[in-house]
Amino acid sequence: MRILLSTPSLLLFALLVPLGACADSTTSTEPAVTARGPAHEPASAPETAPSAAPIAAGPRLVFDALENDFGDRIDALPIHAKLGFVNAGTEELVIGDINVSCGCTVAELEQKRYAPGERGELSVEWTFKTSGQARRSITVLSNDPEARARTVILNAQVAAFVSVDPPRLSFGKVALGEGPVRRVLLSCDDPEVTVAIEELTNPNLVATLMEPADGEAGFAALEIRLRDDAPEGNQAGVVKLRLTGTPPGEKAAVTYIKEYPIRAYVVPADRN
Repeated sequence: MRILLSTPSLLLFALLVPLGACADSTTSTEPAVTARGPAHEPASAPETAPSAAPIAAGPRLVFDALENDFGDRIDALPIHAKLGFVNAGTEELVIGDINVSCGCTVAELEQKRYAPGERGELSVEWTFKTSGQARRSITVLSNDPEARARTVILNAQVAAFVSVDPPRLSFGKVALGEGPVRRVLLSCDDPEVTVAIEELTNPNLVATLMEPADGEAGFAALEIRLRDDAPEGNQAGVVKLRLTGTPPGEKAAVTYIKEYPIRAYVVPADRN
């Protein structure tokens, strides 16, 4: 086992362990072309036949599909998709801001002005931070008089490449000065997977990666401690794990960030 001291003030440690027994809104206003993240084939959103001629007076933004279901996905692999649309009006369509519901989604256009009948594509990159049912929205502002804000929905059912047990950690109410410790286990089907702590967002929490104890399932254990000098109040945080491995169906390893949420609430000792 190799342990690296990554952030002394947080006592964070990084561990690269081969598998033993593995089982919010941001705004994009500038156009861009280059997608970020691992290179995968773009996902295909549901399509309809392109409009051959304008159908409405004035500018009109019409997407091929407002609800886009990307089916079963794995959290290690982001979705890269092209969402088609057309200016189905008789005047120039001008796209303004593009607002996404989460920082895990990036939406970009190559241009912002479209002549009557002209088609365009909204390039989307959707990165998963957790597993389960995922739903995100993208709201496109334009000069369409019928809908100044047009919202497109993204859906996916996301499976975990690396499973964490339990999937989230709650210390509940903790008495001031108590400093409890919990262990969580990481498991994966890839025998070559590696893990390291990228970041811990709350300095009152300490996270340490280590080998699992005898009888513990998984390829690594994550020990999480609330500092005994943590102040009163909410002590929520996130451990960001940097994982590298080869998901099912992939020929090469990928590296991605998985977020593990932690919650604790410190109260005076006489109120615990």
